[in-house]
Amino acid sequence: MKEQRKILLGSEDIIDRDNEDIFLNVALTRSFNELEKERFDNNFNIAEQFREERNTSRNFCIYGQVDSVVTDCDNLEVYYYTYNPVVTGNDLTTNQIAYIKIRRPDVFAFNSTDEEVRTWFENAGKRGFPWVNLAGNGITTITTTLNDIENIEFDLQSPIGFVRTTPIALSGKNVYGFKKGKYLIDLNGYDFKFIKIIIRGEAGKFENQLYVQQLVFFDGNGDLVEYGSETVEITRGGNITVVNNNFPFFYDKHWINRTLQIDSESNPVSASFTLPTGGGSTSSTSGPSGPPNPRGGTGSQVQNSALADVIASQLSQQDITDLQNNPLGPRINQVN
Repeated sequence: MKEQRKILLGSEDIIDRDNEDIFLNVALTRSFNELEKERFDNNFNIAEQFREERNTSRNFCIYGQVDSVVTDCDNLEVYYYTYNPVVTGNDLTTNQIAYIKIRRPDVFAFNSTDEEVRTWFENAGKRGFPWVNLAGNGITTITTTLNDIENIEFDLQSPIGFVRTTPIALSGKNVYGFKKGKYLIDLNGYDFKFIKIIIRGEAGKFENQLYVQQLVFFDGNGDLVEYGSETVEITRGGNITVVNNNFPFFYDKHWINRTLQIDSESNPVSASFTLPTGGGSTSSTSGPSGPPNPRGGTGSQVQNSALADVIASQLSQQDITDLQNNPLGPRINQVN
């Protein structure tokens, strides 16, 4: 137990007196505490720390309003599904590979390896859509599209969750007299590049509504595009990727504001543009149809030569030569 002594100065005593020096026979000791090395290595660069946390986080919060010209939106079920589009052979799942073997018996024996299918798809298969070949009877023609391959996964999966829209108190009704709604989808540790959102149709009002939101972007070399980017990348193969991942980031989440508009018909969810040699462009859009599952449907075709001129002005002569030799033409990966 440590001995404590209190020394009272003479000037502070009851009767004032001179201060006197007092010598105490006390052995003094001292000890040392070594600072931990990690305390010297802490990163106090706030901007760099924010950048690191932002790019490594896979937590997302997708929220916004739901509005419509045909129905009230204050009590709708919003379903969401995992989704990775098939862009390269490495994106093919086991189920999709099995489906390709069945649809292309002219190329594969049933015992072909998954790696053989991925290599063929990357080097030749993805450039030949739609695939047209004869069925086993030698008479019936079978047509296969990239959409058919992607839908195989949706036929086998259930939604990872759903939320119900709630009323917007201050907004009330829109100009068409229908109530607006709001929604929030919370994703934690989500490892997929995209998410598909479905609002199931109501008979006599609207069909299934499909929305696609891209969450993670990669460049032509397969490297992650850092969050906070707004750019367009055009590869030598003619692929055009619109990158817009400047999502607000706080509380370890990327916050994505997305308004879901419900129309009387299926809403377009993707667009692809083919640039012919003689100029002009054809734009095709697709949306969901059929029973309530996340399938793409058919859309309309419109001329869009102005967009083709813009794209062509950004291509080098070598790019144009590559496009002329590429039967698919440039492909725009665009999220609506």
